Amino acid sequence: MKKKITFFMICIVLLILVSGSFLFFKNNSSLKLEISSVKIHDDEYINAMNSKKYDVTQYFIEKYGAKITNEFWEKDFNGEYPYKVLADKTLEELLRIHSIYEIAKEEGYVDSVEYKDFIIRFDDENKKREESRKKGETIYGLSKFTEALFLEYETDKLQKSYCNDLNNEGMKISSDDGRRYYDENKDTLFIKNDDFELSFVKVYYESLGLNEEEVKDIKSHMVEVSKKVDDINSLLYLASKDEKLKDYLSHETILSAELSAKAKVMGDVLDIAIELEKGEITQVLDQNGCLYLIQCINRVSYDYIPYEEVKDNINKVLRENLYDEIVEERARNLAISNDIDNIYKFTKKNIK
Repeated sequence: MKKKITFFMICIVLLILVSGSFLFFKNNSSLKLEISSVKIHDDEYINAMNSKKYDVTQYFIEKYGAKITNEFWEKDFNGEYPYKVLADKTLEELLRIHSIYEIAKEEGYVDSVEYKDFIIRFDDENKKREESRKKGETIYGLSKFTEALFLEYETDKLQKSYCNDLNNEGMKISSDDGRRYYDENKDTLFIKNDDFELSFVKVYYESLGLNEEEVKDIKSHMVEVSKKVDDINSLLYLASKDEKLKDYLSHETILSAELSAKAKVMGDVLDIAIELEKGEITQVLDQNGCLYLIQCINRVSYDYIPYEEVKDNINKVLRENLYDEIVEERARNLAISNDIDNIYKFTKKNIK
C-alpha cells in the first residue's frame, strides 16, 4: 500500500513538473515584442509576416531582378536583406492592425485588443456559421473563415461601424468638402457613359479554326458590304442579306448604366466603337485573330453625373479616407517595445 502511495505521489510531481515546463515555454516566447504594453503573440506576428511576404518579394524582383530561391531571404542586395525588410513591414502592419483595434475598443466595438480574444471571436464566428449551415440557414459570405480572412472581415466591419457613426471624429463631411472632391475628380470618376446602339460583324476566325482562304473570302464580303453602307442601307440590313456574314452579325443597344457590365463580354467591340459617332462605320479590322466591322447606329452623349446623384458615395469615400488617416496617425503614436535584432532573428527563423 505504501509503495502504491509513493508511486502515485511521484506521478503527481512529474505531472506538475511537465505542466510547469509547458507553461514556462508557452509563456516565454522567443518573440519579445509589445505594442502599447500588449504582448504580441508569436502566431500573431507570423500571420502578419506572411501577409507581407508577397509585397517584399515583388519589391526585390522589381528593384534588383531578384530570383526567389531558398537563399533569397538572407541574400544581401546592396545592403538590403529581404528578411529584415520583411520584419520592418511586419511591424508596420502590426501597428496598423493594433491601431484599428485600439480605436474600436475606445468606441466600444470590441472589448479587447489582445490576440487571444481575437482568436476567441474567430472561433465563435466559425462555430456560429457551422451551426447555421447545419440548420440550413442562409450564410452571407464564407461558410468558414481562415484566420487571415477573418481579420480582413472584422477590420472591414470595424471600419464600417466607425464611418457610419457621424458622431465619431472626422465623420461629418461638409458640403464644401464633398463638392471639392467632386470637382477635382469629375473628369475621371463622374463622367456619365454614353448610350450606344451598335451593329457589328465579328468573326473570330482563329477560334473557329478557319483556313486562310475562308478568312480571305469572309473579309472580302465584309469589305464589299462596308462600301455599300449609306444613309439608306445600314450595316445591319446589308449584312443580314449576305449569306457569308449574317451568322456573324449582332445588334446591341448599350445604355450608360450597362456599359461596365457589357464591357466584360464585348469589351473588344466597345473599345473600337467608343470612337464612333452616330452613323459612322469602321473599316474592316483584323486584330488578334478576329475580323471586325462595326457601325454606330445611334449614340446619346452625356456630360457629368450630377453631384446630387453621387453625393452619398462621395461622403462614404471621404469618411473612409479620413478613417485611414486616423488609423495611420494612431499607428505613428503607438508605443512599441522590441529588440530589433531579436525581431530579425525571429523573422529569419520563421520564414518558410
